[in-house]
Amino acid sequence: MKKWISFLLILTCVSSLAFAGTNYDEQIDDLEGEKDQLEDRLDDMRDQKDDVKSNISQNLKEIRTLDGKIQEREGEIDELETRIRGLLTQIDYKKMELSDSENEYEAYMALFNKRLRAMYMNSDMDYMELMLTAQSISELAVRLDMVSYIAENDQKLLKDLNNTKILIRHQKYELELSEQEMRTKMQTVVDAKKELMDSSSQKQSIYDNLQDQYEALKKAVDEIEAEEKAVNDEIKRLQMERDYVGGEMAWPAPGYYYVTSEFGQRFHPVLKRWKLHTGIDLRVPSGSKIVSANDGVVLIAKYNVAYGNYIVVDHGGGISTLYAHNKKLLVSAGQTVKRGQVISYSGSTGYSTGPHLHFEYRINGEYQNPLEYLKK
Repeated sequence: MKKWISFLLILTCVSSLAFAGTNYDEQIDDLEGEKDQLEDRLDDMRDQKDDVKSNISQNLKEIRTLDGKIQEREGEIDELETRIRGLLTQIDYKKMELSDSENEYEAYMALFNKRLRAMYMNSDMDYMELMLTAQSISELAVRLDMVSYIAENDQKLLKDLNNTKILIRHQKYELELSEQEMRTKMQTVVDAKKELMDSSSQKQSIYDNLQDQYEALKKAVDEIEAEEKAVNDEIKRLQMERDYVGGEMAWPAPGYYYVTSEFGQRFHPVLKRWKLHTGIDLRVPSGSKIVSANDGVVLIAKYNVAYGNYIVVDHGGGISTLYAHNKKLLVSAGQTVKRGQVISYSGSTGYSTGPHLHFEYRINGEYQNPLEYLKK
């Protein structure tokens, strides 16, 4: 009876452990699925953010172009306003000339009317009689000069009167032309200013709208990144709950031991700037076998812009390894792998200048120097 009880207790413990393992794998799978969804959302949001940023840049270029046109227009407006001021001065001068001409015309008209009245009052005088009653030749000559002078003055008066009338008509015409030109230019200035204000206001509205969109997308990206971090933290926590599988790490590229780039700060060959090299690079021909460094569960097996086709294997105890730039992946997320099992074929996908394996070793998500843990 005691043997049966002991057997049942052992069976219960084994079942509990199996269930716990299954539950752990399910939690990891669920979290990885959630992480994948978050990464997809992040990619979409970042694309939208980049599009809006590009639109903002384009809009800023258009605004700068518009600013240049506004300056040109303002220069034209200044010239027009200077011309208008000149026209106003001309108009004032022409008004003064017209006033003088009208005063002169009125004076001529007064003189002309006076002469008409004199001629009317002396209408009985006969010029012929005036000539015949002269007492001497000298008196006749004087009387002829007087009659000629009166006639010349009358003709001059009529001519001056007519010329002044023509001058007034011409001055009025020039004044009307100047006033019409001034009104046209003033309307041009008003229209130009309105056009500039409308264009500037429209561009500013577009820019403000794009800025609002950008800030909203930036906030959304920050929120999703915070969610992704929370998921990563939960994955790390679950990884730490499971003990390390034990044993030494196997060399991930059997037969290929030349390290082309070690762990630490370096000048990135693609990005062309100094940054932390988070693992080691091994010179491996394209299509070579890449193996899992130890027993574990595949957390990630997919494509990434920087890593290309890459794999992350969880070895328990918070320890994980990463294999990047592969040509082909042979495992999938959630799959259990063994130490030395072929998981991919090397390549040059992602940010890569040629065929090689980028290998990382992490403890609780923190980058470590892989050479301190690998065994050739």
